[in-house]
Amino acid sequence: GYGGDNCSIDYAMETWLDRPGLLRWDIRHRIRINVTNVPPVGSKTPLYIEPNRYPLYSMCCIPRGQILIGGSATPGVLTAGGQTCIKYAVENLSTVKVKAIEVLLGEHITFRARGHRASTYHTLYHRRLSPQEIGLDLSARSSEKLEYNDGFESLRVLSKMLESDTYKLDFTLPSSARSTYNGSIIQVTHKLEIKAITTFGSANPTVWRHMKIYSKENTAGTYTTSNNNNYQPTPSALPANWQPTVAETVRLPELGISSSPQEQDDSDDEKDDHKPISYTSAHASDRKYKSFDELLVVIKQTYDPCGELEKYIRDGNPVADMTPEQFYACFKAVNDVFDQQRFADILSDAMTEVSCVKVARAVAGSKDMCKREVAEKLLSAGLIVDKEENAHLIKSELSPFQFMTVEKYLK
Repeated sequence: GYGGDNCSIDYAMETWLDRPGLLRWDIRHRIRINVTNVPPVGSKTPLYIEPNRYPLYSMCCIPRGQILIGGSATPGVLTAGGQTCIKYAVENLSTVKVKAIEVLLGEHITFRARGHRASTYHTLYHRRLSPQEIGLDLSARSSEKLEYNDGFESLRVLSKMLESDTYKLDFTLPSSARSTYNGSIIQVTHKLEIKAITTFGSANPTVWRHMKIYSKENTAGTYTTSNNNNYQPTPSALPANWQPTVAETVRLPELGISSSPQEQDDSDDEKDDHKPISYTSAHASDRKYKSFDELLVVIKQTYDPCGELEKYIRDGNPVADMTPEQFYACFKAVNDVFDQQRFADILSDAMTEVSCVKVARAVAGSKDMCKREVAEKLLSAGLIVDKEENAHLIKSELSPFQFMTVEKYLK
C-alpha cells in the first residue's frame, strides 16, 4: 500500500452453490476462522546452543586469548504466554574483561510480494546481567596465566554449567508472540542470542540458534463455568414443520496440496474453478501404510510429515522392525530441523529399546542444528542394547561437546 507496509495470514472457509442457467449468479459465502498452532506433546529435552570458541586479537594480529560461550533453552517446545528457561555458560580465557552477559529473544517478520520486500523486528525478551549478578569471575586474565589447550576441559566446564540450575533465567514469553511460520511470501522466525559484552570495542562474542514458538491455546469465546459463571445457554425453538435440507455430504481433505499446471495459471475462468485439486496427504479412511517405502514417498511431499509418521505407527508397523538405513532415510527426507526433532520424539515413544547403530544413522540423516537433540531423544527411549560395542558410532557423528551432553546414556 501507499505510505506503509501491511501483511497478514488469514484462514477462511468458503461454500459455493453452483446455480446453472444464464443470468443466475453462483452463491458463495466466506467466513474467517481462527487456526491455532497447537504445540505438540514433546519431551523435556533442552535445545542447546553449542558453545563456540571466539579468539580475540589486537591490531588484527596480536592474540589476546579467547572466550567460550554457550547456552540452552528449556523446554524445546515454546508457546506464547508459556514459561521458558534460558541457561547460559561463559568462560573467559583472555586478557579482555567481560562486563556483561546479554540474553535476547527476537521475532523477525519478513514478507515479499511482487518484488517488494519489507520486514519488522520485535524483541520478545531482553536481559543484561553483570558478572556480579550471576556470580561468575569474568575478569581479564593476565597473559602469563593464559592456558592454550585442546579445549576439551573448557567444553566440559561449560557442559556442567548448562546442566546445573545456577546460571539460568526464567521468564514468561509474551502472549503476543506470533507462531513461527515459513511460507513462500511471509516468514516469521525467532532467534535466541547469548552475547558476552566486553570492554574491547566491538568484540562481543555471540552464539545463537533459531527457536520455534507455537500459539497459546485460545480459550477465548468458550463459555465455561470457570470464565463466565453467569452464562446460561438459551435454546431456540424450531418450527413444527421444519425439516433439514441436506446437500451432498463431502469429506474435507487434509493439507498437502499438489499444484498442477492449470492451478498455476492466473486466469480465474469457470473451467479452472471446476478442476479438481490433488491432495497428496489425503488418505482414504480405510487406507493403511503397508511398507516403509510408501511412508517415505509421502513424507517428502506432505506439509505434515510428523502426522504421517504417527499414522504409519498406528497402522501397525513396528518401529523395532525399521532398519538403520530406514532410520537414516526417514530423517534425511525431512528438511525442517523442528520436524526432525519431532520425529525423534515420536519414534522414542514407540520404542522400548534402541540400538546405537540406529541412533547413529538417524543422527547422520539429521541437520547439524538438531543432531544433539535427535541423539538424546532416541537414547532416552529405553534400554540401549549395544552401547559397549557401538557407542563409538554415535560419537563419530557428534561434535565433542554434543557427545559430552549425551554420554551419560552410554555409561
